[in-house]
Amino acid sequence: MPTVIRSINGARAAEEEARIADLTRSVVALRHDVEIATSRAAVFEAQCADMRKEREATALNRARAEVDVKVLREEHVRAQQRIEEVRAAHPCGQPQCALIVCLPPLPAPQ
Repeated sequence: MPTVIRSINGARAAEEEARIADLTRSVVALRHDVEIATSRAAVFEAQCADMRKEREATALNRARAEVDVKVLREEHVRAQQRIEEVRAAHPCGQPQCALIVCLPPLPAPQ
């Protein structure tokens, strides 16, 4: 009887060792999977941060461009107004002629 019990206990111990070895391999594989997932998550997080920075830079550039366009439009309006002022003050009434030729002579120094 003790031989049978020892055989049964030995078989159980062998099964337990096999199961422990299988679980150990599973744990090692899962740790590897976790490491891969963690590294991928870090890469994705870095990409996300880069995209956020790019989006913020794009929004900032867009806002700057809108301000530049507004300033240029205002400068254009002022230039057009100045052209009209010069045309209105032009002595010969012909804006295409050379202003130096058409301007009245300067008064003589006294």
